[in-house]
Amino acid sequence: MAGAAVLSSNVFAHTDKPHAAPQKFDASKVEDTPFGQQGDPKKVTRTIRVGMNDKMRFDPENIVVKKGETIRFVVANKGAVLHEMVLGTSRR
Repeated sequence: MAGAAVLSSNVFAHTDKPHAAPQKFDASKVEDTPFGQQGDPKKVTRTIRVGMNDKMRFDPENIVVKKGETIRFVVANKGAVLHEMVLGTSRR
């Protein structure tokens, strides 16, 4: 599974309160999910910058990762509306 280290500052999600600060990485608490697992921020292999806009679109529209990669997502809200980015599986 591809790992993902999601790091950001001052991210807001449908509220005016910021998310809790990231906790220290603890490999013993990592859970496997259908879309990957939390990665060790010290072992990031690639950084992907993601922009969000008020048309409810992401830039880039598609992201391809390889099994075993640890990705750092740097997420920026380019619009006026509060947005969030969630990693998960397709709802199809």
